[in-house]
This record gives sequence, C-alpha cells and structure tokens, in this order.
Amino acid sequence: MNIKIPQLKYNNPMGNNKINEIIDLLDLNESQKIIDFGGGNGQILIEILNKTNASGVLVEIDKKLVEFCENNSEELIKKERLIIENKDVNLYLKEIPLLSIDCAVCIGSSGIFGGYLETIKKIKPYLKDDGVLFIGELYWKNKPDIEYLQLTGLEESHFMYHYQNIEEVEKLDMKYLYSNIASEDDWNSFEGNHYLINSFSLNEDIREKKKIWRKAQIKYGLKTMGFGLYLFSKNDSSLNKY
Repeated sequence: MNIKIPQLKYNNPMGNNKINEIIDLLDLNESQKIIDFGGGNGQILIEILNKTNASGVLVEIDKKLVEFCENNSEELIKKERLIIENKDVNLYLKEIPLLSIDCAVCIGSSGIFGGYLETIKKIKPYLKDDGVLFIGELYWKNKPDIEYLQLTGLEESHFMYHYQNIEEVEKLDMKYLYSNIASEDDWNSFEGNHYLINSFSLNEDIREKKKIWRKAQIKYGLKTMGFGLYLFSKNDSSLNKY
C-alpha cells in the first residue's frame, strides 16, 4: 500500500483552532495594513485577510514559498489586498516609513531579525501608536537535557521560558494582550508530519538529519520545547472598548 504525503497548512506546531482564536481578536478595517515578516507560504496572512477587510504585505525571501503563496492567493492579489515582497526583511524595513504598520506578524521567524527580542526591537518603531504585534516563538518548557542540545545543535541561550517571552517584551514597553501555547498533541502531529514528509526526500542528508531530530523529539522534545503565540500592542489605544 502507499502512504500519503501530508500537507502542512502552517509551518509551526500550533493547532489551527488556536491560531484562528488569536486571528479572531484582530479588529482590522479596509484602511489598515498587515505586514507578515518571514511569513513563508503566506497562509496565516491569507487567513487574516480572509477574516478582515485589511490589506497585507508578505515579506519572504524564499522564492518557492513566494510562488506557493502567489498560486494560492490570486484573488487577493487581483483585488490589490495582498502584495508579495520577495526580499530580505531588513531591506524591506529600510524602504518603509516609521509608524506605518497597523499589525505586524512574525510567526516562528524571529531568526531573520536575530532573535525574539531583537525582532520586537526592530519592528516596534514601525508600528503605529495603536499598532499590534502578532508573534510566535519557541520557549523552554523545562531545562533542556545536554543530550537534547547535542542532538538538535541548539544552545540553552537560544530560547527563554514562556513567562519570559511575555515579561521581557513588557520591559520593552509593549503591552501584553493574549497568548496561546501548543499542546503535546499539536507538537506530536507537527513533528510526525514533518518526519513523514522528509522521509520521502531524495536527499539522504536531509533524511538522516530528520531521524536525529525525531529521536530528540521523541525522547526529550515533548517535555522540553514549547511554542507560543503572543499578541502585544504599543499601548492601550489598540483595544476596542465596548
């Protein structure tokens, strides 16, 4: 018999319902703009645009991911509600004015700015005074075992704990609004699908690396690594008070 190759809608270990829970909190109108930094195939941005009247920009350097987004968002592009910038995010920031973004998105892509807190420091000046940041980041659930770090090539300093992902951002004068975290089931599904996808790869090096990562995930990962979605604002004026 044959095994189907799974398709991942979002390239992160968060359940679709949890992503949509935060998206549903975004109250955006047709005059407002979303910038998704390192948004990959654009599926989260497309989901936001489909649920709001806002327009958006996907900034992604990977040409294959950009092409995927183009093929899955023809109507949004035609209506000029989606613009795709196939370039480095740091270059893109140099091309836009400060205080020009209503909603910035960066899900699991903080490495493109040099890390989680660096991402927030770089994006914050471009947010409008009532702007919001929707960001996704890894965190340590427990102190990582030495073997886990050796298998994955990670360092303990690469990530913080969940509470620090909130408190350290508040120290940057950002207001915490909401968060969601991936469950063990979310992680198991994400890693299992990734492993299965790479099992079909013609690149033997990729297959071997994924076997090592999968070993680390099964033995340590579920109790060690977490992933959170966080919603922050620059100030209280972003809250729609009823």
